[in-house]
Order: sequence, then C-alpha cells, then structure tokens
Amino acid sequence: MRHFVIAVVLAIAACRHDKPHRENTASASAPPGPQRSDSLAPSAAVSPVDTGDFVVAGVAVGTDSTVVRAQIGRPDSSTRIAWFYPDFTLLFDRSSALGVITINGPA
Repeated sequence: MRHFVIAVVLAIAACRHDKPHRENTASASAPPGPQRSDSLAPSAAVSPVDTGDFVVAGVAVGTDSTVVRAQIGRPDSSTRIAWFYPDFTLLFDRSSALGVITINGPA
C-alpha cells in the first residue's frame, strides 16, 4: 500500500526561497550550454504553495475538529489525537485543529 504524508509536502512548501531568481549570466568565454526556454520561465502570476492548497475530503490543515466532523462525518475509529477513515488518517493538535493528513488509500 502506498503512503503519502501531506505533512511532508507542507513542510517543503513552507521552505520558501526568499532569494531573488538569478538569470542565466554565462560569460562569452563559457562553452554554450542548454538554452532556457521562455515557456519554463517563472510566471509572476503564480503564487507560492500554501497550506490551504492541500484539501482532502473537503478539509484542510488548520480546520477545527468540529468542522471536520460536520464535513466528513464520524471516523471509523479514533484516539485522543487521531481519527481513522478508510483511506486517510487525520491527526489533531492540542487546540483541536487539524495538523496532519495521511493518505493511505488507493492512489
């Protein structure tokens, strides 16, 4: 079974690079290399990935547990901090906010 932890993706997304993008500044003496295509150039209209971009079963990280329960219903089983559904597990923090979504169902 394939496991995918969104928390890892969110942690990677949170590591934003604040350094400005450097253009290719190859000198005239440097051997010619692969040319950068304009279609691969970064777009100013694209915003950075945010935790709100990751939604599973209609809920996102940070959602309160009462909202989660209203949105997707009662879990198959649960512990104090984890709710287990057939294809995913939800982990809550001390303030009852959704902190981690683990997808363990079919890809």
